[in-house]
Amino acid sequence: MLGRHTSTLPLKVLKTNEQYEGALNELESLIVLDPSPESPEVDRLELLTVLVREYESRTFKFEPTDPVDAIEYRMSEQRLRQKDLAPYLGGKNRASEILARKRSLTLDMIRALHEALHIPLQSLVAPMRERTSADEKTEADDQFEWNEFPVSEMRRRGWFEGIASADQDNPQTLVRKFLEQVGEKSNLHPALFRRTFRGPGSTGASRYSLIAWTSRLLIRAKTLERTYPAFDRTALSASALRNLAELSTKDNGPWLAQGFLKDLGIVLLVEPGLPGTLVDGAALLSKAGHPVIGLTLRFDRVDSFWFTLFHELAHVEHHLSESEEAFIDRTDDEDGHDPVESEADLIARDTLIPRAYWRASSVSSNPTKTGILAFAKNLNIHPAIVAGRVRFESKRYDRFGELLGQGRVRTLFPEAAKGKFS
Repeated sequence: MLGRHTSTLPLKVLKTNEQYEGALNELESLIVLDPSPESPEVDRLELLTVLVREYESRTFKFEPTDPVDAIEYRMSEQRLRQKDLAPYLGGKNRASEILARKRSLTLDMIRALHEALHIPLQSLVAPMRERTSADEKTEADDQFEWNEFPVSEMRRRGWFEGIASADQDNPQTLVRKFLEQVGEKSNLHPALFRRTFRGPGSTGASRYSLIAWTSRLLIRAKTLERTYPAFDRTALSASALRNLAELSTKDNGPWLAQGFLKDLGIVLLVEPGLPGTLVDGAALLSKAGHPVIGLTLRFDRVDSFWFTLFHELAHVEHHLSESEEAFIDRTDDEDGHDPVESEADLIARDTLIPRAYWRASSVSSNPTKTGILAFAKNLNIHPAIVAGRVRFESKRYDRFGELLGQGRVRTLFPEAAKGKFS
């Protein structure tokens, strides 16, 4: 508190403009004074605010300016961005909540905005109007730099099909309508711009490409999941995962995996990654609660498909819990130290090839082509999985390349034809 406040203005209903101006002047003095919460000055400040609002509602023929409208007007006037308000509103997140009308202004915020930006007090203390669908649109506009989305590539892949032709020449409207398909209403699904991307596949990648790609997964899943059973995490039992791994022995095993996981309530999609990203797989939750696994097939190999799939399943079973989170993975990144990713790697390796079997086998210490084929046959899995494990453990990526099933996965999925693979 800066000091004591004295006033002779009686606290009663304001009837004249002179009384109103006097109340505004005292209100300003009290806000600058910054009284302690339990002081008489705070009580007086609150009563004056009520009296001012009541006088304005009786006297003025127009609605007092909404606090957020007043802030946005000053932002436009001074060419300020949302981040410029952070020092006055307690940080970037708090500024976002205020502008989205999710949080009211505190006395400290009112004082800071009034002193720094010279926004009239009568505007800042006015009641904040309720949040509307127009505010949802404004929030999304503030969150996104629309020209950063890979519009030309999204168009080439046909992601804008079904959007009115009148919108095709406006990138912002085009991308907005694409993203709106994730939600159920004509506004953007809030998780789209709150989503946390985790994992090595999100490092250095364009956030806008990741938003577009994960949104594409959710849009496709939304259509498919209507026929899927509810997901029960206990369905990912050891026996179920073993049966899934054994599908790898079949030439069309990756395609069969989609149907197998559908019966468990899990959506498995192939969607090539967008330019600027090095992503192999992702795990996220749909709004309906179904796990959605996306695979890019960046590496067209049998071993890569199965390891990436089981890595994402490990996230689904052990880590994925909310729709505002997405695990984005790059399987050839060995420099990461994220314990969650390390755990998913370990679970995937041990599920495909049980640790006890691996340690007891000569393949782990003295691998040969004959030994790999025999070991894979004994476990009833594809030899590519064993060869991939040998290469990873030994860090000898020049060995057993002929066993990896190169070029045998993308041909099973028509969606892969739309990708640009280097």
